[in-house]
Amino acid sequence: MCKDIKIKKQIIESMKNVEQQYYTPLVATIESSPKNIKRERNYCYEFYHQMRSNSQLMQLIEDDYTFSSEMDKSGHEIIKENLIPDFILHRPSKMTSKNKDNLLVMEVKVALEDIKGIIKDFNSLSVMISEYSYHHGIFILINHSLDELRKKFKRIIVKKDFKRIEEKYRDSFSKIDIICSKEMSVIGEVVTLEELYEEISYE
Repeated sequence: MCKDIKIKKQIIESMKNVEQQYYTPLVATIESSPKNIKRERNYCYEFYHQMRSNSQLMQLIEDDYTFSSEMDKSGHEIIKENLIPDFILHRPSKMTSKNKDNLLVMEVKVALEDIKGIIKDFNSLSVMISEYSYHHGIFILINHSLDELRKKFKRIIVKKDFKRIEEKYRDSFSKIDIICSKEMSVIGEVVTLEELYEEISYE
């Protein structure tokens, strides 16, 4: 098993350790009963902690690689788009494709209803892979199953913004894994964006 696959496997193990309270945290209401809400940052902070606490994952990452969260790329001299990926695994200050300086970029969504945000994340992943030599991308969707995403994807692929991504960055789709976790410790089948796109677009 190559190192890249082992890293992705341990990222999934880290996802399994994020407790349910971070999927839909409880908040107080005016009425007596609290309610559950979906908050992406709440999940991401705990997920980042679980990745950094995963000793097997950290052993796989070479000393000069760094996990960075919400790295704002605005003002970057090479990256022209104003991108803020949720997580990147990279060698800071280096950007050569041959040496895999930019190994992995990840985006997270907590609500399937946020179609605009999902398309934005697919664009960020595609741009980072196609334009800036990131080798792999991972799109993580929590609170929903892959089957739920499949149903919603029929609406996503007809959107103008997604069609623009498909036209310009289709080659990146095979390098983007989609991982869904509806609840704690439950990880669905992992598919690539290419596999999902082909499955839905040819129905």
